[in-house]
Amino acid sequence: MNEQKPADIYCGSGKEKIFDNGGKMVTMSFNTKDLEIMNKWAAENNGSVRINILRRKEVSQFGQTHYGKLNQWKPDKPFTSGTIGDNQQDANVKKYFLKNNQDQYPGAL
Repeated sequence: MNEQKPADIYCGSGKEKIFDNGGKMVTMSFNTKDLEIMNKWAAENNGSVRINILRRKEVSQFGQTHYGKLNQWKPDKPFTSGTIGDNQQDANVKKYFLKNNQDQYPGAL
């Protein structure tokens, strides 16, 4: 099975700001076309969109340092509600959480 990779879908642009204390922040902007693309993707794919934020090789003439690319990954099998919480590790995590939060969830154990 040799499926062809779908064409990249680009959306949004961003600028990185570096603060005096060394902190960094990227502000992304999306125009109406970008939002329409994301909305269409969400409508066709369980109502959600994931965008990969990538650094540009060179800063654009407008000072843009980043761009967005729609993450088109899809699971091989569709999600079913029975897949979460069915294994022992999930049960142990839940038990640990409830044990350490008995004051908030009395009688839950």
